[in-house]
Amino acid sequence: MLISHKYRFIFLRTEKTGSTSVLHALRELCGISVAELAAGAPERDDVVRGHRGTLRRYFPNVFGLWFHANARQVRSVLGEEKFRDYFKFSIERNPWDRQISLYSHRHKKRGVQDLSNFDRDMCSPLWRAMHHSRLDNWGIYSIDGKPCFDYMIKYEQLSEGFEEVLSRIGAKGKVQLAHRNSSDRKDGGDYRALYSPQSQALVAQWHAREIEAFGYTF
Repeated sequence: MLISHKYRFIFLRTEKTGSTSVLHALRELCGISVAELAAGAPERDDVVRGHRGTLRRYFPNVFGLWFHANARQVRSVLGEEKFRDYFKFSIERNPWDRQISLYSHRHKKRGVQDLSNFDRDMCSPLWRAMHHSRLDNWGIYSIDGKPCFDYMIKYEQLSEGFEEVLSRIGAKGKVQLAHRNSSDRKDGGDYRALYSPQSQALVAQWHAREIEAFGYTF
């Protein structure tokens, strides 16, 4: 999450959508060093940065905004007028592709690269109960179930979408989006190959709002 008073924007940072690449480009635009993104760095008057931390996640008005703070929290801290007037944008991704990215990321943290059990695990209620298996990006850029962004970048057209954002905030050509980090996924880029009809239907059920709102298909 990043807010710039100079450029009057609010970046609502979703998960597994290339948001880190966008955050660092915006950091460069706002003249923020990498060190300043870390929790504990002195705050600045011209930007509001989100940081990691459980207390920030649940008590933003006391401890500051979390790095994946949702729109309601941002509005509460920033104020109704600025929240309404600033340019709000976020990023979304095909939910079936995003689900594998989440699974791959969680496995890599445990030193596992193999994705062959993806379908089995997704279809297992026990596995899902024991692991973080669902994202709520919709809850980041909506309030009371209603989207509240001015522009949504699609991960599938990340560079083009970011250029549109720069144009909208009056910063066209000032920064470039760096190449996104490689996920080292082992699906060869074809997420469909890892799904069965059952797991495909589960993701469709979990993320029906995103699928309908942005026209995603399997």
